[in-house]
Amino acid sequence: MGVLGVGHGKLLLFGEHAAVYGHPAVGTSLPLVTEVAAATDVAGDVAEDGRTSARAKGVALQTALPAALHEVANLAARRAEGLLVVRSSLPHGVGLGSSAALCVALARAAGVSEVWANAHRLEHAFHGSPSGADTGLAAHTGGVAAFQWRPLAVGDDRPLPTLMPLAPADLHLVFGAVPRAASTAANVRRIAEARAAGDATVDAALEELGRVSAAAVDAFTPEASAAGGGGSLGRRLGELATDAHRVLTNVLGLGNDAQSRLLEAGREAGAAGGKLSGGGGGGAFVLFCDGEASAERVFEALRQVASPTTTLLGQLALSTDDDGARGLPRILREVGVATSSATWRA
Repeated sequence: MGVLGVGHGKLLLFGEHAAVYGHPAVGTSLPLVTEVAAATDVAGDVAEDGRTSARAKGVALQTALPAALHEVANLAARRAEGLLVVRSSLPHGVGLGSSAALCVALARAAGVSEVWANAHRLEHAFHGSPSGADTGLAAHTGGVAAFQWRPLAVGDDRPLPTLMPLAPADLHLVFGAVPRAASTAANVRRIAEARAAGDATVDAALEELGRVSAAAVDAFTPEASAAGGGGSLGRRLGELATDAHRVLTNVLGLGNDAQSRLLEAGREAGAAGGKLSGGGGGGAFVLFCDGEASAERVFEALRQVASPTTTLLGQLALSTDDDGARGLPRILREVGVATSSATWRA
């Protein structure tokens, strides 16, 4: 039966936290995936409670999967004639979309309709109040996309945003992740509590992040490219990233020392700018580079200074020159990617 469902990792480029309050966000899917497949390659017995024996490949997923996902996992397992294997090349809990990729992969494996909407419903079990961008990118394989939310009336449920693929463009990034000191949900909750207490500084910071994100969307338009004075898209986005990172760290307090050291090393090696990616407090980060040669230098500089706790480091390229793959992300170099696996029985 083979692979039943796939969900992609994601890299949020702009819009962290501001997206929760209706501002636009920009991100790209990653060629790091979570797959849900029929477990034809799993050896060993499965006990009545669904836990695999010591002879099975991987670990029992029941011990880690939120209860809200059990129903859809059971549907997928029945389609696989009883036993699933879940394989992932995404590190967990660092802002690269591991939970969103799992939700999308399970929704597809279960054969449900409206995959994005159902995956978004499932991701509430991980993040409480997800924006919808992560699951949108996990289901989207077309490269960079923008998200826009409609204004909410009092009492409205938060709807899914509109996903708008952005024009294919030459873009070179270096990204990575370090361990987190706080979860996305905890950071979102802290900012929400500050707003509820009337903190005008937080409101102003979110407005500024929204402005930067909207400018990043505009940077992909042909008009912006023509007005760029010969500067690359990576350079324009790098300047915006520096602005966003200043707000995220200095105003909202979402910085992390290990992450900051890597971002500084990247800028010293020639990156046009960089920022944290995702919830903050550690986790993912991204550096924008002025061409592939620059990205190679930045990647090597970070590889030299990265500590053993750096979870992942990669060089990502999106190019208009790729035959049949215009604007799709490709990882050119990576350190730290490893595949994990788990099993599930209905």
